[in-house]
Amino acid sequence: MRSRLALALPLLLLAIAPPAAGDDAWQRGVAAFRAADYAAAAGAFRAVAAARPDYHGGHAMLGRSLLELGRFEEAAAALARARRLAPEDAGVAL
Repeated sequence: MRSRLALALPLLLLAIAPPAAGDDAWQRGVAAFRAADYAAAAGAFRAVAAARPDYHGGHAMLGRSLLELGRFEEAAAALARARRLAPEDAGVAL
């Protein structure tokens, strides 16, 4: 299962556009996630989700980061929120 998630990451990052060009928290989160610093990524994506609660991408990447940290209940809640906000988004469905 881990290999499928690892393969899905590039697709997920491509499918979820940042909330605004140059968004600093989003960029920090992506950089941290790619560097496998999931705690920093979770913090950055939590800031994105708080600033834009209607933006599915912040919740999706927060959930992915929390999943990597083994915080499964929190991850499930964030991913469910992303799915509710964008049920048509294939990147969120992964």
